[in-house]
Amino acid sequence: MDLNTYMGYRVAEQEIAQAAARAERARLAAERPDQVVPRVGIVGRTLAAFAARRVPTTAAGPRTVGPRTACDHAGSASDRTPRPA
Repeated sequence: MDLNTYMGYRVAEQEIAQAAARAERARLAAERPDQVVPRVGIVGRTLAAFAARRVPTTAAGPRTVGPRTACDHAGSASDRTPRPA
C-alpha cells in the first residue's frame, strides 16, 4: 500500500484553515459582543413547531358522559350483548 503524502498535506492545510476561521470568528465575537445573537438549534425549532401546532384548549364545559369504569370495558367485544347507553 502506497502512502499518499499529498493528501496528508491537504488535510493539515485544511485543519489550519479551519483553525484560522474559528479564531477569526472568536475575535469578532469578542470585539462586538452586542451583535452576537444566539442561534436556535434543531431542538428549539422542533419544540416551537410542536407548540405552534397544538390546538388551544377552551374552558371545559360540563361533561355529557360520566366517567368510565372498569366494568364498562369488560367484555366489550367478546360477547354480542349490547352495552347500556
